[in-house]
Amino acid sequence: MKRRTISSLLLGGIVIAGLCGCEDNKGEYLDDYSLRVYFRNGGTQDITLYSVGENTDYEIPVCKGGSDLHAPVGTRLAVMEQAQLDIYNMSEKTNYRQLPANCYEFKTPMEMEFGDGELSKTAVVEMKTDMIRALKDTTDDGVTCVLALQLYADGPVSPDINRLILVPSVETPQITFAKESEKVFYTSNDPTTNECTVQLQLDMDNRWDFNCTVAAQDTGWLKAYNEENDTKYELMQPSQYTLPETVEFKSGSNTADIVLSVDRTDFEPFVDYVLPLHLTGCTKPEMQIDDESTYLLIARLNPVTEKVTLTEEMLSTGEKFTMSGDGGGIPALVDGDPQTYWHSNYGESITGDATYGIYIDIKLASPLNVVKFSYYTRHSNYNAVPTRIRIGVRNGDDEEWEMIGEVTEGLTEEAGGMSELPVFFRAEKFTQVRFGIAESKAGAGGVLTGETNGASTALGELMLEGAEL
Repeated sequence: MKRRTISSLLLGGIVIAGLCGCEDNKGEYLDDYSLRVYFRNGGTQDITLYSVGENTDYEIPVCKGGSDLHAPVGTRLAVMEQAQLDIYNMSEKTNYRQLPANCYEFKTPMEMEFGDGELSKTAVVEMKTDMIRALKDTTDDGVTCVLALQLYADGPVSPDINRLILVPSVETPQITFAKESEKVFYTSNDPTTNECTVQLQLDMDNRWDFNCTVAAQDTGWLKAYNEENDTKYELMQPSQYTLPETVEFKSGSNTADIVLSVDRTDFEPFVDYVLPLHLTGCTKPEMQIDDESTYLLIARLNPVTEKVTLTEEMLSTGEKFTMSGDGGGIPALVDGDPQTYWHSNYGESITGDATYGIYIDIKLASPLNVVKFSYYTRHSNYNAVPTRIRIGVRNGDDEEWEMIGEVTEGLTEEAGGMSELPVFFRAEKFTQVRFGIAESKAGAGGVLTGETNGASTALGELMLEGAEL
């Protein structure tokens, strides 16, 4: 049994076209006959009707073929009696029931005359969507309501393509997001405010002007989403985005763009911020919005860090923090040679800072928001490698240091090894940075934050990258 599915809707009145024209090569095997008429898409066709408060016109192409295309012929479309359809059901093992007459209406004459050289005619039947939908809601299980048509003609009719069985289904048009999610990445070189376009789509050809509304999900929704999907998204705050009040669909287009803006000013680097949008309303009540569907706009700030050239004059450390006679002191940290090193004092009891332990302070030439440290350990000995590093920042000498980062994992324990720390960030710019070694492998327990004789640390080279956002 031949079966096709037709669901395209054409503009200019809801019209489901039965693929007009007769260039289907079906006429080739008719050339042995002087004349034949047939349905362009004879057989069984599934068609989709949309419940939009309007009926749907379906176009039925009828063709003339054969060797004598100049011969005139008269044709007639007829709705099959249920008795005829029952015979078909027995043959094809189907359970079709003819649609009641009030569910459709032919808008063109059912009798057609093919003149000299005319190869196709089109009949149009109006499918009454709401009545068909109501009928399907009450139809017994296993019974399929159809519109079964038979083609007759003054001359021969092709026996295998003179029957057309339309199997309608009625669906409610749905508006959804075209994508489930999208990621956008910003750098420190991008503008602070950027536009993003999110698309809505309607699953049928659109003949109306109407509006939809969207809104952001709340923190409770995101918490549940993060737990279910093992993610750590941060919710964008209302101050970080702007949504349009309405999203406009235009007649002739089944998509609509949501143009929103994102302000990355307060984004922390390498944090995934998410704006979860969902549909909240539609001005055309026949349209169904998928209010359970959520679109995720995921935005991340990936700053472009650049090397900060460190000089001896930019660096300082606490009184008596540097060991005299072991290593090259502070200059060895920035001489570009990992074979030289700086060593902290281990010959006497030294009280380190309660938070940062033994530290190196850096006065920047220009303010930054982002810092990224890396360093080499002492090349000839690993017993004093750092095991806990804390990063602090401030703007002036009189300000308190603000700790913006701590690292205890992934630090090298090899002599001459290199460690690269994560990127650390503060929204407010800073002009001073403190590199604090709060614990090391040397000394009792390796703790540098108290008065511990013998606790010490060493570095071969200290490097810094930074960015101003």
